[in-house]
Amino acid sequence: MGIFKKEDRVSLRRNISQKGRIDFVLPPQGGYQFYDVMFDNGNLEPIPENDLQPEVLNINPWDLLAINSLKDYRYFSIYHTKNPALFNHY
Repeated sequence: MGIFKKEDRVSLRRNISQKGRIDFVLPPQGGYQFYDVMFDNGNLEPIPENDLQPEVLNINPWDLLAINSLKDYRYFSIYHTKNPALFNHY
């Protein structure tokens, strides 16, 4: 049994801005759990469970760091530098 169920909101691990909902839970195949995901842009795709995570609502450098989704330290630096007013917690 997979960790997601029908109607759960999910984001792709490789691109958390791609979001959708689980439309159908496919039977396990070859030891992998697949889900039909209806993305917010209207595309329906079968996605393996290990490529999904619960929907990420806030995308900022700290959230990316918390879920270990930063591709490179430069992404954190560039985003943080371009938007300093969003992250002044002092």
